[in-house]
Amino acid sequence: ATLVDGVVYFVRSDGLVTAVSADSGRQLWQKVTDVESLSAPAVSRTYGRVYFANRFGRLLALDSRTGAALWRTSALADPGDKAQDHPPSVLLVKDAIVATAGDTAFSRSPDSPS
Repeated sequence: ATLVDGVVYFVRSDGLVTAVSADSGRQLWQKVTDVESLSAPAVSRTYGRVYFANRFGRLLALDSRTGAALWRTSALADPGDKAQDHPPSVLLVKDAIVATAGDTAFSRSPDSPS
């Protein structure tokens, strides 16, 4: 589980994401993403999105209020030979989404992620 701005995000290995209010414990939304092995989330207040990466280099953006899928990228052509050994990660650096998949680091713009 990851706590960000008063919301706890639970991410299952099968791609199910659940957002829960930290104050009330009330479920805010739940989304079946069909993207397995997701990272912990990175939340953008500017875009109102929650970003995830997976071990194959796929990025996923969900609406932070509703959980609706906004976009997802294709997997990297070659995420490196360590994709199975290292968990994926994603973070925001200014206006860029920066992620790792295995031993490969990459970045995308939230406006044009593909």
